[in-house]
Amino acid sequence: MIAAPSTRQQPQNLDAEMAVLGAMLLDAEAADEAIEALTAEHLYSRANQIVFTAIAEMRDQQQAIDAVILRERLQSAGTLDKAGGAGYIMALFDAVPTSANVGYYIDIVRKAWLRRRIISVGRNMVSDAYDGDDIDDMLDKAEQDVLAINDGRGGELSMSDILAGLFDTIDAGGVGADAVPTGFYDLDDLVGGMRKSEFIVAAARPSIGKTSWCLNVALHVAIEHSTPVAVFSLEMGAERVAQNMLAMHARVDGARLGKGLISDTEWAAVTLSTGELTAAPVFVDDTTPLSIRELRARARRLHQRHNIGLVIVDYLQLLDAPDRRRDGRVGELGAVSRGLKALAKELRIPVLAAAQLNRGAEGDGDKPRKPRMSNLRESGSIEQDADVVLLLHRDDYYDPDERPGIADVIVAKDRNGPTGQIELVFRREIMRFESLSRQTVS
Repeated sequence: MIAAPSTRQQPQNLDAEMAVLGAMLLDAEAADEAIEALTAEHLYSRANQIVFTAIAEMRDQQQAIDAVILRERLQSAGTLDKAGGAGYIMALFDAVPTSANVGYYIDIVRKAWLRRRIISVGRNMVSDAYDGDDIDDMLDKAEQDVLAINDGRGGELSMSDILAGLFDTIDAGGVGADAVPTGFYDLDDLVGGMRKSEFIVAAARPSIGKTSWCLNVALHVAIEHSTPVAVFSLEMGAERVAQNMLAMHARVDGARLGKGLISDTEWAAVTLSTGELTAAPVFVDDTTPLSIRELRARARRLHQRHNIGLVIVDYLQLLDAPDRRRDGRVGELGAVSRGLKALAKELRIPVLAAAQLNRGAEGDGDKPRKPRMSNLRESGSIEQDADVVLLLHRDDYYDPDERPGIADVIVAKDRNGPTGQIELVFRREIMRFESLSRQTVS
């Protein structure tokens, strides 16, 4: 008969924990291996947690590590008794004859910890199922908790960890060195690319080209940088998305491609591009309707399975809020924008969402004015939640003779950098945006 969960002993292996600590005392490389793979939380025994933390601190300070020095450090800190006493420290030193098998012991300790995590998450899910009110909230939380089980470290980072990572980034070539590039060089120079954990909005009036612009970015990221991209297309089906991306990449007229009316030379380009796109790590989800909760769940799974480095949503206003809000559509879109921002932070990747501007962007006179951030539909929450807001504009959409083939990308907001404006070439027949070398910065 299986015992009730509350009476069963938590999964643990104290012998393996002692073996890990003993190996850390024997060999500095073994200590580094353990510190990289584990934290004190992974150990079940409170005494072992104290010892592990002390050894990790000594290693971080580049101090020599042995049983005598460790004992003196713990005694000075007043934690020797909590760590099991002097006799226990010496027993750790004698726990293993060699550090050669430290990886095996680390694996045992980690698996026991994972079992404890699963039990904890399961108990929370049972409690929520009995006492919770909103089933969608419970499912969202349960999925986050389950996917987080395999995360070796918790959500908290010490300042030393954060600064160490930041220093490595700066040393590698600047704060933007680990950003995902858009492929538009002037824009990347201005904003530093699409930085991890950022929520980026690319907004325009209908037919200006916001979908094409986002797909251009997806192509560049996936093909030129081999970074997996998830595209959530709420306006077009997956086949149309693929057809448009094929036309962009092969540089053939999209309308003629759809009808099969292309030359032999163009067919050769399409065949070559088909091979390259087939190998590209682009994943298209055209599920509609789609709520922000469902999108986040699907993005998490794609990130787990394919290590997605960029999420693209086309477009923001087509996402459903989790429920009808008393404050109307403004409140619903607020829930959507907050959800997309939370997704970027959770997965630590950029999330790029297309958005639609209201008619105010077209102005009142014959000549349309350039869009402003306030032209975002129900814009309050989007403006607040977005880290970067890009406004796309083409004069030739309203007047074919006005700056033909030129598109403006206005950086209306950049939480971590300058605003400004750059110009791109827009080749409408092949749906491609391409870089110009001119740039103005405010």
